[in-house]
This record gives sequence, C-alpha cells and structure tokens, in this order.
Amino acid sequence: MINIITKSAKDTQGWLLSGGGGNLDRGFGEFRYGGSRGDDLSYRLSGQYLDDTDSEMLGGGDGRDGWQQGRGGFRVDWQPSGDNLLTVQGDAYAGTEGQVNNVPTLTSPYAQQLTQDNAVSGGDVLGRWTHTLANGSEVKLQTYYDKTVRDTAIVAENLNTFDVDLQYDRHIGSRQEVMAGLGYRLNDEVIKNTAAMMFQPNHTDYQLFSGFIQDEVTLIPERLKLTLGTKLEHNDFTGFEVEPSGRLSWTPTIHQTVWAAVSRAVRTPADERNSRIELLTIPPGGLYPGSPAAVVTSEGDSAFDSEDLIAYELGYRVRPCERVSLDFATFYNDYSKLATLTTGAPVAGTSSYLVVPETFGNEESGQTYGLEAAGNWQMLDWWRWQATYTWLHMQLHVNNASTTNPEIHSGGSPQQQFSLRSLMDLPHQVQLDATLRYVDRLTIARAYNTTALDVPQYFSLDLRLAWKPRKNLEFSVVGQDLLDSEHLEYAPALQSQTTEVGRSIYGKITWTY
Repeated sequence: MINIITKSAKDTQGWLLSGGGGNLDRGFGEFRYGGSRGDDLSYRLSGQYLDDTDSEMLGGGDGRDGWQQGRGGFRVDWQPSGDNLLTVQGDAYAGTEGQVNNVPTLTSPYAQQLTQDNAVSGGDVLGRWTHTLANGSEVKLQTYYDKTVRDTAIVAENLNTFDVDLQYDRHIGSRQEVMAGLGYRLNDEVIKNTAAMMFQPNHTDYQLFSGFIQDEVTLIPERLKLTLGTKLEHNDFTGFEVEPSGRLSWTPTIHQTVWAAVSRAVRTPADERNSRIELLTIPPGGLYPGSPAAVVTSEGDSAFDSEDLIAYELGYRVRPCERVSLDFATFYNDYSKLATLTTGAPVAGTSSYLVVPETFGNEESGQTYGLEAAGNWQMLDWWRWQATYTWLHMQLHVNNASTTNPEIHSGGSPQQQFSLRSLMDLPHQVQLDATLRYVDRLTIARAYNTTALDVPQYFSLDLRLAWKPRKNLEFSVVGQDLLDSEHLEYAPALQSQTTEVGRSIYGKITWTY
C-alpha cells in the first residue's frame, strides 16, 4: 500500500528560516521556500545543515562519532485537471560521520581501533501520478530511484535502488472498499571488502516482485467493520512469501472501539547468506591449553531462510468524557526460524592462528507478549497531559541442541517503558513542554561472554520553552536528558565502541513569511 506522509507543496507556501545551536547540537539550520504558478502548480525548495559533536565514551574519553551533513531537496505538485495530480520530488545529501571500529588482531591486546570520518552521500528522485476515474476509483503509479554511498574503515557500500508501484482503490457501494497493487524493486549493490568484513560475491543485484489485495467491508453500518487482505512477494533469496492479515473493528458506542487483528510477517535474509565478519580474537591458550590465538568469525549460509512471525493483537479505545481519551492494546507474537549462530570446529587459518567459524542458521523460536496503554487528558484549556506505558515479556528457545551460540534477542529490549508529557500554553504566547521517560534495564550478552554488559534503568527529562512575540517568529530553548550529565542507553555490536548519551541544551529561532 502506498502511504504518502509528506506535506504537499501547496501546504508549505512562503518562507521558513530556522537555526540554532548548543553544546551537543553544535549548529543546525534550515530553509524552505514554497511558491506557485497559477492555481494548478505548486513547488517547494528546501535545505538543511546539521553538525553534531562527539559523544562521551563509557568510562570517559571522546567517542569520536560526531557528524555533519548537508541536505537539499525540491517538490513540485501539478494538477492539470481535477482528476489528475502529478508529483515530482527529490533530495540529495552529503556529509561525514565519525566512527571507531574495533577490529580483531593476532597480537596483544588482540584488538585494534580504527578511527575514520566516514564519507556518506546519496540522493533520490520520486515521481507519482494519481488519477481519479469517473466512478470515483483511484489509480496511483509511483516510481523512484535512490542512491546510497558509504565508505567506512571496515566496509564500503554503493547501493542503487529502483522501485515502481501501482495501486488501485475502488469503493463498491457504500459498504465496501477494495485496494490492490503490484510492485517491483531492483537493488544493485557493490561492496568494497576488507579483512574484517567481506561479502561473496561483492557485487549483487537482486529483485523483489510484490502484490497485495485488501478488502474492507462494513458488516453493520457505524458498528462493525472487517478487513481482510494478503501481501505476496517473490525475492531472490527465499522465493515466494505469503503475508495474510485480518482485522475486525467493533464500535458499540460513538465513544468506544474494540479491535482485533491477526497477521503474518517475514524478515527476508540480508547479510546472513553471503557475509564473513571477524568478531573477536581469543588469546593464545583461550580455546584449550597451548592453543594459538583464534579469530572468531560469523559465516553466511546460502540456506538461511526467512524469519517468520504470526502476530495477534487486541485493542480497546474509549473516550469516557470530552477531555479524556484512553487506548489499550495487548499482543502475542509467535516467532519461528529466528537467526542463530552455530559454532563449528576450529580450522587452521595459517600456521600461527586458528579460525573458529560461527555459521548462521534458523534454529531459534519464541514468543513475546505484552501490553501498551496511552492516555490523553485536556486538564485545562491551556494544559494537556499525555502518558504512555508498555510492558514486554520474551521467551526464546533453541530448537536444535547442536546450536551452541544462539543470537541473543531477549536482552536487547527493555521489559518496561513509560513516558509522561505535559504541554502548556501560557500567557503572552509562551509554551512550556516537559517529557519524563523511564526505560527498564537491559542485559546485552555477547559471544564467549567477553563483552556482556548491563545497561541500568534510567529516567530522562526533556524541557522546551518557546516564546512567539509575533505570529511568524518563535524563540525556543530545549534541554534534553537533563537528569544526568551522561547515561548509557545501549551497547552496540562487537565492532563498535560503547558511548553514552549526554545532557544537551540548544537554542533555536524560527521565522516564517
């Protein structure tokens, strides 16, 4: 289904200029100009620049991961007649991203840090035609081209993507809406291999054919609605994939809605089929007494299959009074064929070291279940509260006893999270917004327990104070993560360093005309 979320050029007429800076966001700026030619053509030009400073390393020190990027774009909407709309838009960007990679070595300390300002660039162009037929049906044809170029110390990528989608939407009577579509995507990717990370073959092009159909039927007007559909895909890795879904919505009163859904989704293989990545070095004597140094590698397997998910959802939405709305949802997800790594027997790399291969497989399954709640309370005409809460439980198991090193999924997601947000419109055109967040602890395990890391629970507070002395001029000050000078939120993969999120304060000026 084609889902367009960007604003049309007609909705962004005139000038917008904004800019600012702070201790972490060192400098940023944006411009946008929208114009028109007659009543049927609108256009927009825009540009952005961002400059972020380095993060703080866990335990102190400079993370050397600052980044800068410039971006420019355009959009043109032309409506030559009431039943035709043509859109063309494009973007281009270029910049650098600081990165430190930990690469295994065969000499003490058995790891080397590679620091580099990675060059990143790319661009895209999109065209879309929307045509309304005489019977009210709608046809959309969309195509785009995207180019991504990245050059890092351990791998370089040049990816070209071409995509085309066709969608048809028709209302049948007053109770039924049918949508159907076809799609095609071609990816052409060239990888520059290094000793730390390589792909075979390093030049691939792969295709994705897709189609979908969805039928939404109103069984009881303004009360009961049923939606059934399925997505069909054919990819070059696992062949055909079928992803059906069904959703039932019941509205017993105008203030209540109950809904239920079941669907199937898949994650098709990516690097698990053709990659070889050096993970870490086990020092001499670490495998067995007298053993030489050993390099642990993850090895792709051409037999790696798609990961499967069957998702069940149940929700309730209620508006008990004019100023309060509540949403509750619970879910149960059944996963199968999840990614695992099976450790093989050591093999000789050369006379001086061994290689311990860990091969990708689909030997893990599991279930996750939980609940989500959200509330919105307009306490006063000028003061609104928003709250969210999520609870997640995961239970995963290895299906094959020979799989000795399953991928660790459970520790990477917090069990509980909540947020509380206050939004106030104060006198004299002043706004004060505050957001308090809580995230539960994480326990992220790594191979051979060499870098297992506990990420403590944390609270975070963000504040925003804004003043609009004129309708088209705004001054604002924003503080993020104000409760700690820095705190840990996640532990990355073995090849990357661990950094903390620091306290950030910046000012911003926005002018529209």
